[in-house]
Amino acid sequence: MDEARFVRIFDVNVFGVYRINKVFKPLLFTGSRIIITTSELAPLDPLPFTGIYGITKTTLEKYAFSLRQEAQLLDIPVSVIRPGAVKTGLLNISNIALERFHAKTELYKSTAGNFKNIVDSVEAKHVPAEKNCRACT
Repeated sequence: MDEARFVRIFDVNVFGVYRINKVFKPLLFTGSRIIITTSELAPLDPLPFTGIYGITKTTLEKYAFSLRQEAQLLDIPVSVIRPGAVKTGLLNISNIALERFHAKTELYKSTAGNFKNIVDSVEAKHVPAEKNCRACT
């Protein structure tokens, strides 16, 4: 993975959440709540070829738990939601990238194929995005 992609994944998955919280902090009041959505599996069990993604999701969870401890002093709860695979426009991107990788690699050919089967089985159990929105209301 090139460094630009590495940085981009952190920028979206970690720094993006930090920036959103920073912008909205002045709007919070006692009784408000902060909800941080992460992923179901990535921070728990890293899978082949998703190490950086898993690291960012683990970092995001640690950020959320630290924020929870600090925000509770202001009576603002922080919740972490692990929805698993959610049906969005991004859901198929990992499959496309994995198919490209599988087509190009010789060293990881069978491992990439096995991992694709795991990804397919996880993503087959996707939930609609609307279901997650209702959980927050």
